[in-house]
Amino acid sequence: MHMESVILLGVVQAFFSAFVLISKRPKNLADKILIGWLITFGILFVIGGIKRFCQLEFNVIGANLLITIGPFLYQYSYSLIKSSSQYHWKNLLHFVPATALIIISSLIENAMPGPHCQQMFFSGQSVWYRYVFASTFVISFIVYLYLTLRLLKQHEISIEDYYSARSERINLQWIWYVLIFFFIFFFILLTVGVSKLGMLTEVRTHLSNFINIGLVIFIYSVSLFGYRQGYIYNRSKKVVNKPNQEENKLNMARYEKSGLKDKQAGAYKIKLLEHMELQQPWKDSDLTIQSLSDQVSIPKHHITQTINSQLGKNFYHFVNEYRLNEVQKMLGNLEYRSWSIIAVAYECGFNSKSSFNTFFKQQTGLTPSEYRRRNRMNID
Repeated sequence: MHMESVILLGVVQAFFSAFVLISKRPKNLADKILIGWLITFGILFVIGGIKRFCQLEFNVIGANLLITIGPFLYQYSYSLIKSSSQYHWKNLLHFVPATALIIISSLIENAMPGPHCQQMFFSGQSVWYRYVFASTFVISFIVYLYLTLRLLKQHEISIEDYYSARSERINLQWIWYVLIFFFIFFFILLTVGVSKLGMLTEVRTHLSNFINIGLVIFIYSVSLFGYRQGYIYNRSKKVVNKPNQEENKLNMARYEKSGLKDKQAGAYKIKLLEHMELQQPWKDSDLTIQSLSDQVSIPKHHITQTINSQLGKNFYHFVNEYRLNEVQKMLGNLEYRSWSIIAVAYECGFNSKSSFNTFFKQQTGLTPSEYRRRNRMNID
């Protein structure tokens, strides 16, 4: 495949995906950030096409746009997890390094004759800029990789206080894959770029091709999953606090100021347990702490506190233990011996085979198949 075709594909993919998202109704803040991200990619490919004869390794303005990938990825993830509705102007500060480098590199390019474009980052008079660019690139890469990983790890903890089931949309598994790709892609780029191999014309050409193909894959993945992605924690007028990592770590120390007394928490516990036993809301695979709050008329943050402090669990384990108990009953009941294990799991409220198997093994020390086999032997 000719690189001109790849560049054209990148332009079309980026701008078409941005247009599709612009047409999406309703749009949230994460969608708007993704639109800006895709348009930036499109501009990068347009510049790469125009400057193709310069060879795309660190190609002036276009290369500087690569530095925006980290800020865009972090801000996009943050807006999804925090359910942000407005974009604060301070977030634009994340793009100052890329903007500054674009201005500086433009001034350098304009001050140099056209034929020197290919040697711009390998000639003595501008080699200082090469080091500035490389340093900024590496720092940005490390900082935003760390920030996004930390954000996703905090989210991984917090979802167990909000959701009773896991899914790709909820756990943002696809962003983990994007991060892995992001790391491998830029690690190879940096390794080759700072080595002697980066000085070879043939290697620089292959590196240019690698960047183009990698970015096309990156654009396709982000636009595909981003279009289907919605906020993780939907805001509600009833919501006072949104679960976060501190709710699991600090428990009682944090709840001292919540206004919920032990006596009231005890009453809430009784009410919750009665509701779970009689109404069996855990059979709903989409049960969230917000929907349970609506059912029992207890504030969401008080349910979280009651489950944590009175029962020593988080919401995810609280609900799934009911599901697990029902699964165990059904697997040990001859009436359901013709049912498949996964059919039993779905009947009891689990919505994922992998999460069901994982939870079952964690709680019982056996796989569902082993558990059923042992129970049948005991019955026989």
